[in-house]
Amino acid sequence: MGWDSGPQLVAERTERARLVRDVFTRIAPVYDRGNALLSLGFENRWRAAAVAKSELRPGDTALDLCCGTGSFLPHLRRAVGNSGTLLGLDVCLPMLGRVGTRHSGAGLVLADACRVPVGSATVDAVTIGWGLRNVPDLRLCLEEAGRVLRPGGRLVSLDMAHSRGAPFAACTLMARLVGGILGQRSAYCYLAQSTAAFASPEELAAEFSKVGLRGVGHRRMFFGLIAIVWGAK
Repeated sequence: MGWDSGPQLVAERTERARLVRDVFTRIAPVYDRGNALLSLGFENRWRAAAVAKSELRPGDTALDLCCGTGSFLPHLRRAVGNSGTLLGLDVCLPMLGRVGTRHSGAGLVLADACRVPVGSATVDAVTIGWGLRNVPDLRLCLEEAGRVLRPGGRLVSLDMAHSRGAPFAACTLMARLVGGILGQRSAYCYLAQSTAAFASPEELAAEFSKVGLRGVGHRRMFFGLIAIVWGAK
């Protein structure tokens, strides 16, 4: 199901893409601070665990979709070494503008994760952190990630895990509180809502399989609120 699935669906996806771009444009100046508060300082441990699942080696090529302010890039650079190639892609220019020295020699691309301007079978791993719940077409994004992967290459997602009960309620409340602290209450309310509407790790793993990825698995962390989902081409 892609962008040519009918005028109404195209319009809905275009509107969603605009909404997401507007939200992240507003929170770009406070995004890193917000992540640190919401994760209680654990975010880099989660990113390191996700990059380990990519099985990257020195000299490899890695693509970080929805790269935001570039927080994954230092972890990916350590994995591919100075001889490796890094690419970071995001649809929001103000977010890319805050990557700064984190990019570690990465090529930065302003583009939609559903229309990746990268050649087929040219990338050893694709990572995407807290991004799949915001793309306008999940299936198309996964297909694009699979297209650019070389045979054996791996796609790894790190995101909130749809959950129930007290931990999820506390996470939602925390997002609203952090939004208030940062002066971006409505934007962080959207982030909480997008988490609630996102697929569970089990459902996301099933989507990985549907686009042809193999060896698909998932791991929940942090009281079940964070999940890594992975698969290989």
